[in-house]
Amino acid sequence: LDIIPQEYKLGSQFSMSPVGVLSSGIEGRFLNIVIRRTFYNNIKSCLEQAGIEVVQFYTTPIVLANAVLNVDSDKRPGCALVDIGRDTTTVAVYQKNLLRHLSVIPLGSDNVTKDIASSLSIEESEAESLKLKYGSAYTELTEETEDENYTLKDGRLVSRKLLCDIVEARMEEILVNVSDQITASGIKDTLIAGAVLTGGGANIKDIDKAFTVYTGIEKLKVAKNVNFAVNSKIADVKDGTRNAILGLLALGDENCAGTAIKEEDSSLFVDEELETKKTTETVSTRTKVEELNGQPKPVIKEDTETHQAEK
Repeated sequence: LDIIPQEYKLGSQFSMSPVGVLSSGIEGRFLNIVIRRTFYNNIKSCLEQAGIEVVQFYTTPIVLANAVLNVDSDKRPGCALVDIGRDTTTVAVYQKNLLRHLSVIPLGSDNVTKDIASSLSIEESEAESLKLKYGSAYTELTEETEDENYTLKDGRLVSRKLLCDIVEARMEEILVNVSDQITASGIKDTLIAGAVLTGGGANIKDIDKAFTVYTGIEKLKVAKNVNFAVNSKIADVKDGTRNAILGLLALGDENCAGTAIKEEDSSLFVDEELETKKTTETVSTRTKVEELNGQPKPVIKEDTETHQAEK
């Protein structure tokens, strides 16, 4: 999908860019981002069958990093971006403004929901509500909190300890895998900016405590929104769940014809009422222009017999 240059060796010297450097030989190190050919073909085939032309493929973790990370305070000093999504968790490690390591873990926040649903024999919608309202990624239960109970829709009671044990078990598995991937980058100890959490899974209570315990990284922040302005008539929900899609939409600055999209049409969401009003105003203006150009107005002849009969 993509090739990210890491560094170049020119003779006995290493450089980030070989342009303009005189040398008798050159070697390069690259980070290759790959995808299973079956997945690639399936996505492309679905779009083609829907009549949608594929202009370019983007790697979502890279797009997300550009949308939530700051070059000077995050990418350059080094940080690990962890996106805990619904079905997967992505780990992207940056340093010196370059992507150094990328991995996708096939576990996400939906696994926590399914664990709660299967353990308590309830619907996933109720399990999701319990997870967000009462679940915790890391808790230190006291004698007082251990006795707390929550009432399910069917009237049964579930203890807080049982619910937290279910959530913590799956979150521990996810975060241990995250820690392994950050370690695999080989630069974990030199990430000055620490880690940045985003995605829907980052909304689980005490996720910051759990992350520090299982990864050993103390410097942590949660990215709830993108780092650019979003023009929308819809209420702006800043919970990290839309960061990836907003980053992808922001890349759509060209249409299929290759021409730049007009600035006034750059809003991500279209207001249908506003568009209808614009169309009406355009038609009204065209009519007035035609009248000013001297085009004859339509004449309606009065029906004399009908007029007399009405009298």
